[in-house]
Amino acid sequence: MMSTLVEPLKTFSLFMPVKIIFGLNTAEQLGIEIKKLKGRKVLVVTDPILRKMEIMDVIVKSLESVSLEFEVFDKIKAEPPIECIEDLVGYIKQVGCDVVVGVGGGSVLDSAKVASVLVNNPGDPEDYYYGGKKTFENAGISCITIPTTAGTCAEITCASVVTDRKGIKGAFAHPFLYPKLAIVDPMMTVSMPSKLTASTGIDALSHAIDTILGRGDNPITRALALQSIRLISENLRVAVYQGDNIAARYNMSLAALMEPHGVAGVSDSHAVAEIVGSLYKIPHGVACCCALPSSMEYNIMVSPNKLKLIAEAMGEDVDNLSLREAAYKGINAVRQLIKDVGLPVAYKDIGMKEEDLEKVAELLVTSPRIADIRPNLVRKLTRENALWLIKRTWEG
Repeated sequence: MMSTLVEPLKTFSLFMPVKIIFGLNTAEQLGIEIKKLKGRKVLVVTDPILRKMEIMDVIVKSLESVSLEFEVFDKIKAEPPIECIEDLVGYIKQVGCDVVVGVGGGSVLDSAKVASVLVNNPGDPEDYYYGGKKTFENAGISCITIPTTAGTCAEITCASVVTDRKGIKGAFAHPFLYPKLAIVDPMMTVSMPSKLTASTGIDALSHAIDTILGRGDNPITRALALQSIRLISENLRVAVYQGDNIAARYNMSLAALMEPHGVAGVSDSHAVAEIVGSLYKIPHGVACCCALPSSMEYNIMVSPNKLKLIAEAMGEDVDNLSLREAAYKGINAVRQLIKDVGLPVAYKDIGMKEEDLEKVAELLVTSPRIADIRPNLVRKLTRENALWLIKRTWEG
């Protein structure tokens, strides 16, 4: 029997304004949906690799079928630097489009969202980072997101992660960043390589687990997160090793869409992944792989009951176990899933230097680039706690 978690009465708020169209071949509806928004000229934002793939034919045919004028910007880079966003904003102004369509993974979708807002908010884009000098005053032009990966959930969030001029990741976060529409078509993910399938899948898992372990956890987001965890634990291995399995792709797209981190917030594993990923140029999903099991262990003293729920969602038998034993079942199940899909569980195995541990711990406590995450942490991130957590993620 699934455990229940009884908590004191809790007040919470939810804001989920994005229209979502989900299902096989739904990307074909793009042109019709733009017409409903009264769009006249469209800019499709993607990256150089996706531009050459067959899935872009679906987008082009849909736009052409309703005689929409469109341009394509295909210069988005992974973990996009702020200069890339500036180039995109300039191109939007140059072509005079009134709808931006992001087609790609998290980097593309984040770029499309923030550029569609920055185009109507003048000045240095870095001033608009969360907690920065400015906040957005003007809404952007219409933005539509179409993910080609299953993991970031950038298609429905009001945040965009962009690397600043110093090479450190930061977040833009504002309600204006919510897209008008997300079209989630699992068929757009079928051509995703196995390693990318694995890393984005673990990113999805870390989102779901982070929401449960964070302060923003509430009964609604927890229900979504637990279902996301179940779907990932049952389908990620198949999606990685049998990429043309449509059922697995469907369920992974659904799991990613159900991550409630956009309204509940992320916590420890993402704080670590953002800092370490920036310093060592590690792809975000891979950075999450190493941080996730250790961040769960870090929270075992304060949230063993939640870790037990995670273990059950992962399919573990926790009957007749103590609460702590059940919690470790969940941690070990996550670590095994990461290993099974061929990803690392220790930062020391992917280039992080032991002599940098204290520097990374200091950044966890002080860096303004994760200022939006710290308030959601259940345990106060002191320098001592940060150093313990970083050491564990380094050791794996």
